[in-house]
Amino acid sequence: MPYVFLLIAVVLVALVAFGGDAALLAYLQNELVVRHGWMTMEEFTELTAIAQLTPGSPATNLSTYAAYAVSKPLFGFWAALGCSLLATLLLAAPSLWLMPQALRRVRAGKGHGVARVVIGILRPLACGLTGAALVLMLTPGNFGSPSQSPWQFGVSLFLFAATAVGVGHFRFHPAFMLGLCAVAGFILL
Repeated sequence: MPYVFLLIAVVLVALVAFGGDAALLAYLQNELVVRHGWMTMEEFTELTAIAQLTPGSPATNLSTYAAYAVSKPLFGFWAALGCSLLATLLLAAPSLWLMPQALRRVRAGKGHGVARVVIGILRPLACGLTGAALVLMLTPGNFGSPSQSPWQFGVSLFLFAATAVGVGHFRFHPAFMLGLCAVAGFILL
């Protein structure tokens, strides 16, 4: 039965997916870790890291991996594989249906005042959702703590700052920065 709730959570993610991957990851973190307790924050963080390093949308990849991880202990390999495939299809279905319609309307109303107002509202909303996802990920399990593991905490803060500067100021591709941080984290931690 838990996998039914997971699939429902995936459909809800797909239907209210405003704010991009960061917002979706925050929602998935709430569903998987906080609300249902299907995995620990450390497991979620590991799956998130894998999802961001593999090709495709991190939220889609995380949904696929989470469906597999949650259903495998209960139902075995083949059912978990089917569950992860179904989660991926359910996550993609609303976008595949809504995007062509939205693009047609945006093209028809390009320059229209309502379109500009909607985009003006969605931009800060997406930034806020991304910031909320960042705050949710700032846990001792992910970053360490200054009192318990000062080295891990310092390295985590340094890698975070280096990524922000690399992407924001020098315009490095986020995937490139993730790769550099992975190497640095492997060496330093």
